[in-house]
Amino acid sequence: MSHADPLAVRIITPAPESVPGRGFYQLEESALYIPVGAQDRTRHYFSSLESENVRLDIDREGRLMFIEVSAARSVWSLTDKLALPVWAEPADVRFLGFRTSLPNPKLLTDRRRQRLQICFSPAPVAHAVSIAESVILSVDDRHSVVSILIADIVDDLAGREIAQFRKSQREELAFVPLA
Repeated sequence: MSHADPLAVRIITPAPESVPGRGFYQLEESALYIPVGAQDRTRHYFSSLESENVRLDIDREGRLMFIEVSAARSVWSLTDKLALPVWAEPADVRFLGFRTSLPNPKLLTDRRRQRLQICFSPAPVAHAVSIAESVILSVDDRHSVVSILIADIVDDLAGREIAQFRKSQREELAFVPLA
């Protein structure tokens, strides 16, 4: 595995905890936002991997924090072959490359446009893991990202849905059960 490959990852299974994640299509901006993981004060932005239409924000530990797809839903390519893997083990995934640009990925969607597969490579998938509740990452046999699948996209008007999602995550983090 080469550290020069910006999409090289280290996969640790099983994941220590379930990670929240969901796609929010911003109707007025024609952009898709996918927060990945809890929004807590200890996690800070460190770097991005970027193409013309996709940005992956990564924290200091190499964990994916946020995905932005700036290409409008109308230009995503329709496919009937967009299926969820039978099993995607929850995993802690760490990106090994930072601060670089990526070639433009293919953006594939289902007929209802509620799933999006961001395809970075035509390489065969060797392993698929769940990095968040609705986010599945596929890698090749060298642990380089082949694609990221967002399995549950909701339409969001004026950012209301994403704001509610983030608020619910903060409330869950604030609740600490007494032992």
